[in-house]
Amino acid sequence: MKKILFALLVAASLPFAAWSQAPTDSSVMQAIDSTENKAITNMNEDVSAEIAKPTVQPDDKSNLPILAASAALLIALLAIIYAHFVKRDAIKKQTEKDHEFEAFKTALQKRNEEFDQQLRLAEARIAALEDAKDRATRVAPQQMSVPRTTSAQPQKAAAPSKVFLSRPDDSGYFMAASTHMEPGNSIFVLTTADGNTGTFEVISDAGVHQLALMMPTENLTRACTGRDIQISAGKTRIVTDAPGRAVKEGRQWKITTQATIHYE
Repeated sequence: MKKILFALLVAASLPFAAWSQAPTDSSVMQAIDSTENKAITNMNEDVSAEIAKPTVQPDDKSNLPILAASAALLIALLAIIYAHFVKRDAIKKQTEKDHEFEAFKTALQKRNEEFDQQLRLAEARIAALEDAKDRATRVAPQQMSVPRTTSAQPQKAAAPSKVFLSRPDDSGYFMAASTHMEPGNSIFVLTTADGNTGTFEVISDAGVHQLALMMPTENLTRACTGRDIQISAGKTRIVTDAPGRAVKEGRQWKITTQATIHYE
C-alpha cells in the first residue's frame, strides 16, 4: 500500500516538474517519459499484488467447540429442570403420607383416651359396689335382731328396678352397670324384678343414640341384632323392636338373648 501511494505521488509530481523546466533536450524528455512509465508500471504491479492477495476465509471447524459447549449447557439445564420436578413430586407424596400418619396417630390416641376413661369409670363402680356390699354386710346382723311384729302381714312384691349398662365385651358381658344413667357411658337400660334376670333395650335418648351410632360394631352389635345394623351412616335414631334378656352372674350382667333393633 505504501508503494502504491509513493508511485501516485511520483506520477503526480512529474507533470509539474516538466512544466517548470523548459524541455530543450529530447534526451531529457525521454528520461522523464522513462521515469513516468516505470512509476506507472510499479503502481500497476502493486495494485495487482494487492488484488491478487488471497482473502482469509473463516474456518468452519473453529465453531465446533462453541456448538458442543452450547449443547452441553442445554442438556445440563434440562437435567436440572427434570430433577426439580422429580424432587417436588417426591416432597408432595411424603407430605401426604405424613398427614395420613398424623391422622391415624390422632385417632388412635383418642381411642386410647376413651378406653382409659371407661376403665377408670369401671374401677370406680367396682369400688362403689364393694363399699355397698360391706355396708350391707354390717347392717344385716342388726336387721336380724329386730323382733317381728307379725307374720300374717302379706309381703308386697318388690318394684322392678332399672340398671343402666354400658356396651358389652366380646364374651357377652356388659362392661359396667350403674343405678343411674352416666352420659357418655350408659347405652342400655335393663329392667329387673328379682335382681337376677331382666330385659334390656337401648336407652331412648338422642345423646345416647349419637354416641352409639358413631361405632355401632363396638357399641351395639354384640348386644343387638337387626338388618344392616353394622352400617349407621346418615342414621340418627335407634328403635328397639324387641328387648333382649340378661342374667346376673356375680357382679356382671350376661346377655342370653340379643335385642332386635333398627335405625331411622
